[in-house]
Amino acid sequence: MKKPCQICGTETKSVCYKLYICAACTMFYRRNYRLQKDLKCRLMNSCDLKTSDRRICRACRLRECRALGLRMVGKSLVVQQNGIPEDDMPDEDVGSLPESCIVSASSSSPVSATVSRIPDPMMCSTPSTSTAPQMISHDQLNELNNLNNVRVQLVLAMNNTEFEENKEGIRNCNVNNMLSVYTLNNPDSIILKAIRLYTRFEERHKQYASLQQLNNTSGSSVHVRSMSYKTIESNVMTFACYYAIELLEDFHGLSSTEKFSVIKTIQSVMIFMHKFVATARLFPTSGDTRISIIDGYHLDMKQYAYFLSDLETEMTPSQLIEQYNRCRVIVEPFFESIYHSAESFRLLMPDPIECAVLFCTCVLEKMEHLQIGAEQSRNLRNNLFAELSVYLGERYSVQELGTRIMRLTATLYEIKLIAEKYDDMFSLLGVFVADKADCHPSLTRPAVSAEHMKNIQAMLNITSAFTANSLIFTSEKSKYI
Repeated sequence: MKKPCQICGTETKSVCYKLYICAACTMFYRRNYRLQKDLKCRLMNSCDLKTSDRRICRACRLRECRALGLRMVGKSLVVQQNGIPEDDMPDEDVGSLPESCIVSASSSSPVSATVSRIPDPMMCSTPSTSTAPQMISHDQLNELNNLNNVRVQLVLAMNNTEFEENKEGIRNCNVNNMLSVYTLNNPDSIILKAIRLYTRFEERHKQYASLQQLNNTSGSSVHVRSMSYKTIESNVMTFACYYAIELLEDFHGLSSTEKFSVIKTIQSVMIFMHKFVATARLFPTSGDTRISIIDGYHLDMKQYAYFLSDLETEMTPSQLIEQYNRCRVIVEPFFESIYHSAESFRLLMPDPIECAVLFCTCVLEKMEHLQIGAEQSRNLRNNLFAELSVYLGERYSVQELGTRIMRLTATLYEIKLIAEKYDDMFSLLGVFVADKADCHPSLTRPAVSAEHMKNIQAMLNITSAFTANSLIFTSEKSKYI
């Protein structure tokens, strides 16, 4: 679709970072940006380029280019983002990005309306769902202020990649493409580390799902029942442990026991975070009662009876009915909670970078709560959300930015509540059917396998003989064990 060039009015299909600017005007700016102080308009800057020949006045044409936010950084033409970069950076200056180039776009700034503005990150407190006290020292504020250089690099990197207008979040975003954007100019970014960890976490799931699907000849998603669920969930829990171990590698001075304590308490949150991400991607339609476990396998939150039906080969009909009646008063309300939380997650539809931040925040908040590496985890979380605000500022207006971060925080809190209910559910099941737990393995909480437990112990340099059940965490609210 052709639209008038925003500088000269010529019909064009050319889009320069969301701005309709013809190729002639972009080339004009590349060639003449150094002359902005030398060129003078003979008509007191009143030339109308859209109704006359665009070549009539180079000074006014250059002024219009700069008003739209065109800037040169080395040999690259970029569009100013939130006042960054303030001015052109020729080849000789592009090696260093001074703090003086970081200014906020004022309300009178002639930047196009398509370029959103965000507040300085140090002016906003980091959203938290943790009950740990929030104390930010003067030194921590200085660390946030030092993120200015990171902000510049992120914005310049974003200008080098075309981000499609995406309202479908997870379904259409390519996390590998986003990863390359941050890798280019920002190797020490906290978000970059979060994306790498999240990417490895998802790759493990996809590899495991691919192996499982070798036995699935139908090609459609398999409705999982109780016996298969425990095996799959055991592997998902293992991948959550690996994620936490890799994140904790950056925390120096933590003992193996402290790391083990963190891993033990984040499993439930991590596995449900993964379930909701996969569900939003694979079953995006509102009202769908299916919840994805891994790619190609799902549970139906409205069919608990079918979930237990694979036990009919091991029980008499009367025993199966008895188990269903005793357990459904506990399990079905939990399934209903999962369904409603999945609906909320679909409405939010976070993209992969937002998912990466949520996954990382799960671990960092738990560390603060446990007072294990609390100061370092708090600083990392502050920096993580400061960088996230830069990223979201490219996609949302100032008003929408605050709402988006609030909704992300509320979603994380909701998933934490689901994880607590999950732990409590198995505690209650153990009480109601404790005398028949050996006959009904579906009533016991899935655990990391003994083989994977050995790998986890080796990664943590633990010599004690922990069993797989050592990783089972019961919610602090539960009083049934």
